[in-house]
Amino acid sequence: MNKDVERIKEILVSKKGVMRDFVLNFFASFISVGVVQILLLPWLSRVMNANQYGVMLTTIGVANTITGTIGGSLNNTRLIIASDYTEKKERTDFLPLILIGSAAGVIAILIYTYYHYDEKWFFYCGIGGFVFFACFRDYGNVYYRLVLNYKKILILSIVIASSNVLGIGALYFIGNYNYWHIPFFLGEAAGLYYIIKTTEITKETLRISNRISKVLKIEISLLITTLIVNLLKYLDRLLLLPVLGGAAVSTYTVASYVGKSFGIVMTPLAGVMLSYYSQSNYEMNRNKYWRINAMMIGLAAPFFLMCTLLAKPITEFFFPTLSESAMPILFLSNAAAIVNTVANMTQPAVLKYANIYWQILIQIVYAGIYLGAGYFGATSFAIQGFAAASLIAAFVRLLLLYAIGHFSIKNRSV
Repeated sequence: MNKDVERIKEILVSKKGVMRDFVLNFFASFISVGVVQILLLPWLSRVMNANQYGVMLTTIGVANTITGTIGGSLNNTRLIIASDYTEKKERTDFLPLILIGSAAGVIAILIYTYYHYDEKWFFYCGIGGFVFFACFRDYGNVYYRLVLNYKKILILSIVIASSNVLGIGALYFIGNYNYWHIPFFLGEAAGLYYIIKTTEITKETLRISNRISKVLKIEISLLITTLIVNLLKYLDRLLLLPVLGGAAVSTYTVASYVGKSFGIVMTPLAGVMLSYYSQSNYEMNRNKYWRINAMMIGLAAPFFLMCTLLAKPITEFFFPTLSESAMPILFLSNAAAIVNTVANMTQPAVLKYANIYWQILIQIVYAGIYLGAGYFGATSFAIQGFAAASLIAAFVRLLLLYAIGHFSIKNRSV
């Protein structure tokens, strides 16, 4: 533990250490996301019809919403109050919460799939297992984040991606694409196994401490916030499926493919930021906050230019059967995805330095605009109206985060 503390201190004062962690986490995201975005999803789009593919995308979106909300919120809760446990070297409170949360997640996904699929027990066991393993994996990598060990996060991503590839091979061998969950299941199972072998997660106890009320207060707030964030991440699918059908889900997802791929790769870097913000000797002020925001915009700008120039050929290459229907909304959908990514990179500072109720307010305002404008746009102007509403909502969310972060950090500057 002392070695970890000394290493963290060295990293915090070293610009090279910070940049190294960003690079490691970037490649970790690129590897794990790349297999799904470049191999698995494009392949499934070719072997499924547009409606089946849209239903599958919505289902995996619901599953990711569940796992990211349960595992991710506990992960961030532990980061935020890490010092409370480090001082006394306690291992309480979180194991009971993740067990309860994972069980609830399994029940939720089984209820959802029961009403949308008519499959055999193998499918339900697989999708339930995927959610259970993913909840634990989303929480378990906090052990690497607590000590800023992004090398192991990179290895974790390699393990997950390799298992996803094995799952693709298994699915191809089986030949029944109704069992599309197999690659996702194998990836999360292997990822959790690696976490068990390389962390002390199995040493956590089922006991609760006198800090449980503080933990629950933060966790419930983050659970609500994270749920809204994750719902909004997949709200295009959840809203479009009942309003315009599975084919519309496929069209919008394919149209925003390039922009969302950037977001999926970049957004985990927000986790790096929160890891640094959570360290007791990290100092934040308003000038630093805006320098970080400017850097994030600088990273997004060339990618937006690339989207403008290359989104069409990239979409046609990966999704030849669906690209034609996606062309009319290509610019709007990718722009919305990139603006949301920039907002996601701003969120850790607001999460750490602003009162938690601001997080909930931002997400409620964003959700209200997204749902209201999105439904109006979809019913009045079809998929084009929905794409325009998504871009408007993304800009409002970004401006709210900038404003709240600015005033919160100004009041707490060091």
